[in-house]
Amino acid sequence: MTATIVLVGTLDTKGVEFDFVRKQIDDIGTCSVCLIDFGLQSTNKTQPIADISSISIIEAAGGDYKALEEHKITKSEAFNLMTKGLTLKLNELYQSNRLHGILGLGGSCGTAIVSEAVQQSKILPIGLPKLIVSTVAASSNAHTAVGFSDVTLMHSVTDIGGGINRINEPILANAAVGIAAMASRYYLSTVQSKETAFDGPPLIALTMFGVTTPCVMEAKKQLEELGYDTVVFHATGTGGWAMEHLIESGSINGVLDITTTELADELVGGSF
Repeated sequence: MTATIVLVGTLDTKGVEFDFVRKQIDDIGTCSVCLIDFGLQSTNKTQPIADISSISIIEAAGGDYKALEEHKITKSEAFNLMTKGLTLKLNELYQSNRLHGILGLGGSCGTAIVSEAVQQSKILPIGLPKLIVSTVAASSNAHTAVGFSDVTLMHSVTDIGGGINRINEPILANAAVGIAAMASRYYLSTVQSKETAFDGPPLIALTMFGVTTPCVMEAKKQLEELGYDTVVFHATGTGGWAMEHLIESGSINGVLDITTTELADELVGGSF
């Protein structure tokens, strides 16, 4: 068995680009590919043919693809269904050991669906490679595509959907090489972790920024002397959200929330 890369996006408008990237990964030869389509206007003739169709994605979320074709549901409703369905499919693939890296190609909507699905999942772990080649990577709201996950954004420079040209060809080829390398490393690490049972100490999360650094570093030192592992989150807006996400996923055993500025900012408004 080899690592599996889940290649995901809208094949109704970007089929040429996905076909190119899939062939690049196949030529590298270290990973297999599972191609997921969530295009709103995809058909059975969409090329390249998806391993998991947009019909399967929307039905996984409890939606009716025929209603979408007949314009009986709005675009925003379809967006939410595709996001929910993709989240469920990614979870299913991960739980069955058929997901070792995610590569998405998209504009604003495609990027949003992939990133939302990743962020809504409660089981996709930190460290699982998640790469999105996107037209919005250099925009002012690019942070929304990352959220509190470890998504990597790669700027596509050109629009995605106009075919392969001398500008985007090396960018997409680099993305294929990058995700293949990351997925192979991740797959190897999962095999090794199964062979070696992990019985490490409990993990304590701490929140910190400038004025609380001396206190947190002393607490960190004493906790580690007592035999605990520690991880520090920067309490500047997204650090706390990332910490909460890891708590929900069961990755953290205890919290020393010394820097509560994010709570004040969220509840009463402000900046630090």
